[in-house]
Amino acid sequence: MRLDRKMIFLAITVFITACQADDAPSMEELTPGIMAGELPLLAGTNRIGMIEGFNISNPQATRDSIVAKWSEAKNSGMTVGRLQLDWSELEPAPNTYDRPSLQSRLENLNAQGLQPFLLLSAYDSDGPTVPTDLEGIRFNDERLIDRFKGLLNWVVPLLIENGGWALSISNEPDNSFGELPSLSSDIKSFARAIRDHVHTISPKMAVTVTFAEGNLASHSNEIAAVLDECDIACWNFYGSFLDTENLTYAAKSVEEIRSSLKAVLGLSGIKKSIIQELGMHIGLDSSEEIQRLFYQTFFEQMETESQLEAAFAFQLVDWSPDTIDFYTASFDTESFPPGLLDAFSESLATIGLLDQRNGQARTAWNELMLWTTRFQ
Repeated sequence: MRLDRKMIFLAITVFITACQADDAPSMEELTPGIMAGELPLLAGTNRIGMIEGFNISNPQATRDSIVAKWSEAKNSGMTVGRLQLDWSELEPAPNTYDRPSLQSRLENLNAQGLQPFLLLSAYDSDGPTVPTDLEGIRFNDERLIDRFKGLLNWVVPLLIENGGWALSISNEPDNSFGELPSLSSDIKSFARAIRDHVHTISPKMAVTVTFAEGNLASHSNEIAAVLDECDIACWNFYGSFLDTENLTYAAKSVEEIRSSLKAVLGLSGIKKSIIQELGMHIGLDSSEEIQRLFYQTFFEQMETESQLEAAFAFQLVDWSPDTIDFYTASFDTESFPPGLLDAFSESLATIGLLDQRNGQARTAWNELMLWTTRFQ
């Protein structure tokens, strides 16, 4: 059952009225989850951001275009940034931390006037990202939970110091809910424990888990259960779907995009929501115009949905061939039906707002800048 916002506010008001003594607890002490859920550390509303991409190198023309377009986005009103790291990257050995790796990136965003949203993934879309000595331990195990708390004891203050406003602790664990029936319950326990711990450090820091919109149909109950332990809802949202009959990624129609977003916000309930990954490729059965229309359709809806607080374009530039090869090298290719891996690679090779080969901007770039300016 989902509680009405007015009922929640009334209950809090009555409780506070009954605690008017001089030693009464503060609002933050009474309702740390609700405080964090209102995103008090985020300046403004309806913020648009993006990530550059994951390529180690790009052609010179592309590098020049990236610098120019990033500057254009900031001048158009972009005020939020996003970072993504795995737990094992920051803790390469037990209780040994790589603080400079995170600090330099946070400081870089802060220096640009971009408030960071941090994805510090303990469980990613293809499995756990824990330190080696914790591999094989369930996510409801106190040993694993305590170690992640230890990491966050310095990560959260550093994030706040650099203007951070929200933290996601897992990326698309729902991809594994079908094959690992106990995982959703374990992630729920993990999320509850980590949220409560983060609130002891800062009652205003929002904690969440990122889910894939494409898993709503098959795992809505499990996703909803984990969402109950999150301050805000966080989603990855794309303009295509896996066409299992034709073994490809097919573009959604405008109505399908609207329907998908309605389903996402419906499951999010009254929680404020952010879109961690917002993207659409131009390859396969898509095109530049379909990509542009996806962004237009989404932002038209975002403008009318007060609970949608921020969205990050995925991503500025296409994946390079070398990056795709590196990413897919660990895949069990025998488990992919013939042609599907090629389709997946093609979607990554054309996902950007800039052509990786020459840095040329696609029409969706102008659409993104239009809305970034409009949401100022």
